Amino acid sequence: MIATKRKQTDGPREKILYVVFHGEIILIDDKKSDHIVAIAPRVRRHIYQAGPWLGELRIEPGAKLCLGGVQTGKKCIFDIGDRMLLIDQVPGVAETKAYFSVRLPRPDDVLPGLVLGLERGTFGEVSPPSASIKHSPGKDYPAALDAHPVFRYTVTAGKEPAIYDACGYGKDPLFKAGVGQPNYFSLHISAEEDRAPRNDEEATSHAQEAFTAVKEILGIKTEFTPKGQGGASSPILIPGLDPAEYTMPMSTRTELLRQIGEQQRFGASPDLAAVFREKWTLSGGYLPPEPTHWFPEGTCGSTGARPAGDQTTMEFLRKIGVYDGTENPNCS
Repeated sequence: MIATKRKQTDGPREKILYVVFHGEIILIDDKKSDHIVAIAPRVRRHIYQAGPWLGELRIEPGAKLCLGGVQTGKKCIFDIGDRMLLIDQVPGVAETKAYFSVRLPRPDDVLPGLVLGLERGTFGEVSPPSASIKHSPGKDYPAALDAHPVFRYTVTAGKEPAIYDACGYGKDPLFKAGVGQPNYFSLHISAEEDRAPRNDEEATSHAQEAFTAVKEILGIKTEFTPKGQGGASSPILIPGLDPAEYTMPMSTRTELLRQIGEQQRFGASPDLAAVFREKWTLSGGYLPPEPTHWFPEGTCGSTGARPAGDQTTMEFLRKIGVYDGTENPNCS
């Protein structure tokens, strides 16, 4: 094994935070709000955690969290329909509860992490009729889903980016950002399995269960049929992030850590960064712009949703029971 070290750069003049989402997460967005809210459905076998890469901590059930220490941007989820599954005019369901929610200022940009290809016929007609699944540009169906979208923020001068308890009012942050290359920070928010499906049947069943939880939260009905295996690509290299941060599924990461433990038991002293880079990035884990890799049909991913009618994001969240309206000065 050859240990490698990435060349350090001076970095940007302003501090940058990346928030990387992993797994089945709904991103609630409407243009009337300066915030986007991430909601994780309750799905069996999913692991819920947040924090720096390889240092995430468990998120408590029912947690209402808030990202602080960053400036509010102007990016809208519905501006990136070429790589997001977007559901417009969702009504919401009052009795449905999510596992957790995170209120985030609108980002400066939303970068592609791990974009999965979808086939025609994956989704059926949507009800109520007022709701709709948006088609990808130039297609008559939704053709892509980003499993690991990345929000890019400018860090507020004099602040440290972190996730707080939404009712904390000055308490210490629950999840601090990790520091990478100079002036680059990252936070990871995960709702996914740490074990790969044992077979295609299990993968399909898990994907259907996860999207059923999404439908129940959003108050919509539609047939969901995972069809074959869609190509997956990571279209760009993101400055200040290791590609493994936004392309590696948690199940793969767990397997790599198992191998590291095995090496240690045999007396080796593996370099963690080198193992990840050798076994993932350099061996083809980093996915090029052309979809040359194939992922199981059960892979989960993020869903963008916009509330129906004149509801604001906060009104929608109160309606579905995942936000109680408490404001947090750490978010400003």
